[in-house]
Amino acid sequence: MSIRLDFLNYVKARPAILAIVTNTDDVVAVFHNRPPQNANTKSRSQPGKAYLTITKLTTTRTHDLDLKAGLADATFSIECWSDDPNTLDLLAEAVYDELDGRLRPTVGDSTVQSIVNINEIDRPEFPGEGRDVSINRIILDYKVTFQEALPAH
Repeated sequence: MSIRLDFLNYVKARPAILAIVTNTDDVVAVFHNRPPQNANTKSRSQPGKAYLTITKLTTTRTHDLDLKAGLADATFSIECWSDDPNTLDLLAEAVYDELDGRLRPTVGDSTVQSIVNINEIDRPEFPGEGRDVSINRIILDYKVTFQEALPAH
């Protein structure tokens, strides 16, 4: 698998995150980029909606001149969304507690060295035309350092 899919699945499996983003249909509301328009994002355990979107922003690679395996850094943006401010705070705290400072975690098939929070932004979205409820978000950016092997030619 790719680091993108491995990281997405890793986040989906964290217990504290699951407790908040599992919806009323028992489906985990963690999405790559954006949820589908018809997605159920109503939290089973918290008031209102609660879901995550994960986007890989960049990957920086360094390799030895002999083109053997090297370390790579992927930067992921995890957006915590909720229409309830308390649920949003709980979700952002769960993400931070579950991910920040992890050293050598098992992340699918990827050999990860560390996961570190590098940025946090509070960014509310205000109601658009025809909507009377705002949805809030907290954006957490993480640097994931992983071992990468170059494909054989």
